[in-house]
Amino acid sequence: MRGTAEDKDVVIVARNQATRHFAAKVIPSQGVVHVRGFADGVIHSENIVMTDWSAAYRNLDRRRESVTHSVGQYVHVMAHVSGIESF
Repeated sequence: MRGTAEDKDVVIVARNQATRHFAAKVIPSQGVVHVRGFADGVIHSENIVMTDWSAAYRNLDRRRESVTHSVGQYVHVMAHVSGIESF
């Protein structure tokens, strides 16, 4: 998810690692209602969600793995967000 400044759009992107298909949407904010609404619409509940450590993802009703870029972590177990950053 990118665009935390008030003058930027917030774009959320999901990528299916098996098919490599993307889903993207401009959302009004990083609030849980908007993030969860996007996730509920495009991510199957049994899928593992791989994210960065943004607080926006913490309340998703799905199994989640994450990485913390601020401490130099780019892969954790199976979690990585490679493929999204260049979207």
